Amino acid sequence: MIRQFVRGLVALSVLAVSTFASAQAAWPERDISLTVMYGAGGNTDLMTRLIARHLEGALGKPVVVLNKVGAMGTLGPDFVSRQKPDGYNLGIVTASTIALAPHLVPVKFTLADFEYAAAFANPRFGVAVRADSPYKTMQDLLDAGRKGDIFFASGAALNSLIIQNIATAGKSKFGIANYKSGAEVSAALLGGQVQAILGNPADILPHIPTGKVRLLASASPARWPEAPDVPSIKELGIEAGAESWTAIAAPKGTPKEIVKKVEAAVLAIAAKPEFQDALSKLGNDPLRIPGAEFEANVKRRSAEWGEALKTVNLQK
Repeated sequence: MIRQFVRGLVALSVLAVSTFASAQAAWPERDISLTVMYGAGGNTDLMTRLIARHLEGALGKPVVVLNKVGAMGTLGPDFVSRQKPDGYNLGIVTASTIALAPHLVPVKFTLADFEYAAAFANPRFGVAVRADSPYKTMQDLLDAGRKGDIFFASGAALNSLIIQNIATAGKSKFGIANYKSGAEVSAALLGGQVQAILGNPADILPHIPTGKVRLLASASPARWPEAPDVPSIKELGIEAGAESWTAIAAPKGTPKEIVKKVEAAVLAIAAKPEFQDALSKLGNDPLRIPGAEFEANVKRRSAEWGEALKTVNLQK
């Protein structure tokens, strides 16, 4: 009797393991959710929808983009961290939203609450004003800031840090108004609510041909390929640029085999010239960074940015 009971338990265990392994092997069997932390139409949203389309081809199932906006981009990662770790709940994470923003706003997640698949993009940044602005150069903007005349619009924690770093390096001072998306940042500039923005190419480039916006400087290490005549702040002697790797992650506990499949798919997509070209046109430098390397990077960045925030006196 006891032997039969034990044999029954063993059989059930083997069946459970076999069923679990079979389920993982069959993944994905239905739609996959991909959560992004910023609003529709901004740079991060656009690159999310771009890679979602490519993931659908690679994985053979629809990838549905969900926008979870707010709290300096931390609501999206928080939502992802609390989802069922079954491989059907993925999310976009950026270095700025999980390694920087938690120093500024209260969050419920930690860096250990995710399984990291791979990073695929690094957004570019730039300083822009309205085309009818009296500020023609970065020096004009810095000079005005010393008089207390300049308010920037920002849509992310990293953008705010770059603005503060520029002000400190240029011995100036800027006010910052925070918005939920790049589209709102652009609207604030065009509507005259602010005098300048620190944005991505997707927030700035569409308004240059229309004669509404002027790019003063690239806030990335190099000039923008779309605006080769506009200098970088580094060329102007301002060391204040930053990077924010963009990656796909899953809730902690998502089976390793599934995370590895996502990692392989993302790295393969990121190697395609057509994807790189589309990503670049949105204003991002293509990357191919495995999950382990991305995780090590955000841990290092979290410590570095925590110290940098103290230096520029940005507090929670």
